[in-house]
Amino acid sequence: MVAEVAIIGSGAAGLVTARHLLSQNLRPVIFEKSPVIGGIWNRSSLRRTWDGMTPNLSRYTCSFSDYFDDDDDDVRDGGSEESSAFRDLQGMERYLHDYSRHWNLSSPGLLNLNCHVRSVRRDGDKYRLRWTRRRDDDDGDDDEEEGAFDGVIVSSGFFSAPKLVPSSEVDLRSFTGSHVHSSAYSSGSDYDGRSVAILGSSFSALQIACDVSKSAERAVVIVARIPWVIPRFLPLNDGSGGFAPLDMVLYRRTADGAAATEEDSFAGEEGWRRKHDYLEGVVGRKQRRAFGCYPPRDLPPRVVVSDEFLDLVAVGRIEVVEGRLVGSDGGRELIVEGKDSGRLRISGIDSLISCTGYRTQLDFLSRDILEVLEYDPDDGFAPLTLCDDMYHPLLPNLGFVGMYNGPYFGVMELQARYLANRFSSYSSSSQQHDDKNDNDAALLNISRQIRNQSPRPQYARADYPGRMDALARRLHIIPQFAVKNTMITPAFYTTSDHSSSTVAERVKNALAREISDCRNGKYSARTVLSGLLGTWRFERRIVRHDEKDATSHVKGEVTFCPRKDGSVKYREEGVFRINGREFEVFREYDYVLRGELLEVYFVEGGERAHLFLSLKFRGRRDDETEDYVEATSDHLCIKDLYKGTFRVKFDGVAIEHVEMQYNVRGPQKDYTAVTRLEPVEN
Repeated sequence: MVAEVAIIGSGAAGLVTARHLLSQNLRPVIFEKSPVIGGIWNRSSLRRTWDGMTPNLSRYTCSFSDYFDDDDDDVRDGGSEESSAFRDLQGMERYLHDYSRHWNLSSPGLLNLNCHVRSVRRDGDKYRLRWTRRRDDDDGDDDEEEGAFDGVIVSSGFFSAPKLVPSSEVDLRSFTGSHVHSSAYSSGSDYDGRSVAILGSSFSALQIACDVSKSAERAVVIVARIPWVIPRFLPLNDGSGGFAPLDMVLYRRTADGAAATEEDSFAGEEGWRRKHDYLEGVVGRKQRRAFGCYPPRDLPPRVVVSDEFLDLVAVGRIEVVEGRLVGSDGGRELIVEGKDSGRLRISGIDSLISCTGYRTQLDFLSRDILEVLEYDPDDGFAPLTLCDDMYHPLLPNLGFVGMYNGPYFGVMELQARYLANRFSSYSSSSQQHDDKNDNDAALLNISRQIRNQSPRPQYARADYPGRMDALARRLHIIPQFAVKNTMITPAFYTTSDHSSSTVAERVKNALAREISDCRNGKYSARTVLSGLLGTWRFERRIVRHDEKDATSHVKGEVTFCPRKDGSVKYREEGVFRINGREFEVFREYDYVLRGELLEVYFVEGGERAHLFLSLKFRGRRDDETEDYVEATSDHLCIKDLYKGTFRVKFDGVAIEHVEMQYNVRGPQKDYTAVTRLEPVEN
C-alpha cells in the first residue's frame, strides 16, 4: 500500500513538498484553510500581504529548480523593466498556481481547500488528524472530519499569526486613534491626509512607511534600534559600474566547488564586523545622510531592504524616532521611551500601524509532540528544536518544511526532497534509514545552540549559501555550475534527469543575459534617480565660444523632491554672476523613470511640459579609467542643438557628485555649460 502523508498548508512549502512526495511514489494530501493556494502570496481574505508588496529577492531565488517562468517576454511586451528580475504580488501568486498546474498538485483528493486542521496526535505508528471543512452553503456550520495518516509534514509557514505587542508592555487603552496590525494593512491611500505612526523596523514596516508617506500628511516610524537599510539593487563591484538585484550580488560562491562552501552558523563578533564594514561601504553615505549615524557595531547587524526609505527620511517625508513605544496618555498622543533622550511624546497621531511581525501557530499539534519539539510560540527567531529545521528523531514520519526565516524557495525545496526520501525509506519493507549517518544528536545540539545565542543575530540561519550546500550534501546533490562567483540559485541544485538539467541551463542563460544587461546600465537610471533625492550645492561654469570664450558662473542649491506619482522635481535656485553683476536664477525640471531611461522634462507654469532629455546610462568601457556612470542625450530646440552628458560618481549606492555638461550650438548660440553637484550632508 502506498503511504499517505498529510501536508498542512498549501503555500510554496506545501506545494513543493507535495511535488516531491509524489516523485517518491507517496500519496500527499494537502489541507489548506484558505479558499486558494499560495500561502502569504495569495489575495484571499486570509492574506498577510498587500497589493503594493514586492519580494526583496529576484525570481532567480524565488523559484524552484524544476519550474522556471521566462518573464522576459513581459518586458518586451511593455511590462516593467523590473519584471524580468522581480515578481510583484500577482506574479508570485501566478508562479505558484502555474507550478501547481505543472505538477498536477490541485487534483481532487490531493488538494483540500477550506480545510482547517484542528489537531494532530500520534496514534500508534500513525498520526490522527482532525479538521473542519468549510461548507459552501454559508450557513455558519463547518463539517468536522478526521483521518489517520502514515506521516505528516507541517508547512503552515513561519509567519502564521500576527504577533501583537502585549498590553503589559504597551498600554494603548487610552489612545483614541485607530490601531491595526500590518496584517490588516491594504493601501497607503486609506490614510490620505492623516498623521500615521508605524511601529517596527521590519521589512514590512519600512515598505508600509514608504507607501503611507505618499498619501499621509505625516508618517512617523518608531524603531527600537535603527537598522542598516539597503535597496534591492546593489553595485556589482566588477568594474562595470552596473547595479544588480541584491541576491545576484550577495549570494555568490566564494570558491569553486560545493565542498568549499561550509555553513557558518555562528558568525561571532568578527563576522559581525565584516558585515558592518560591507554595509557601510554600500550604503554608508545614505545611512548617515538619513540618520546622522551608523548602527552600533558591537551588536549583530540588522539589515532591512527598502528602495525608498532612506531617501524619504533624508528629504523629510518620513520621521524616525528611535526608542520603545510604552503607551499613550490619552487622545492622539503616543509616548516613546527614547534611546538617549528620555520620554518623548508624539502628538496628533490619527492612526497606529503595528508592524511587530508574526509568530508560528502550531497549537494543532498535541502537547506531547510540542514538548518533544521544545516549542516556544513566542520565539520568532527559532521556535523549535529540530535537525536541520526539518525533523526530530523521536517523532518518526513527522516533518517540517519552511520553518525557516530567510531566502526560502531553495531551502524549502531541499528540505522537501530530503523528507520525501526519508519518508519513502520508512515506508519501504526494509524499514531502514541512515539515522546514524545523519548524526541527529549533533544536529539537535546545533539547533539548541542557535536558539540560545546571545545576542541573537537577525536570522537563525544567516549563511544562505552554506545552508543550501549543507542540505545538498545530505541529499548527495552536486550543484551544477558550482564555480567561483556563480549565483546561488535553486535551479542549480537539480537531479541528473533531462528536464531538471534543461531548467538549470535555461536559468544559467537567463542569468548571463541579466548580468550582461546590468553591466550595460539596466538598473543604473533608477539607482541614479534614487541617489539624487535631497539637497545639493551646485556650481556652473558657462563658456560662450561666440564671445571669445567669455566665462560666467552660477552658484546655488538644487533640491530633488519626490512627487506622489513617482517622478522627482528638480528645483534650482542660485546666483548668476557675469561681468561683475549678479542676478538671481531659478528653474525646474521633472525627472521621470521610464524603464531603463531617465527622462528629463521642462516644467512650465508648475506643470510638466515637453521632453528635454532621455538619458540611457551605459556600462563602463574597458578603456575607461575614471569611475563614473555616464549617459548622453540630444535635444533639438527649433534650430539649437543641445548635447547633454550626465556623469555620476557613486560611493556604493550613494552619489558622491554629479557632472552635467551641455554643449549648445545654433545660429545664435555657441556655448558650453558644465555643472557640478555635491550633496549637502547633514
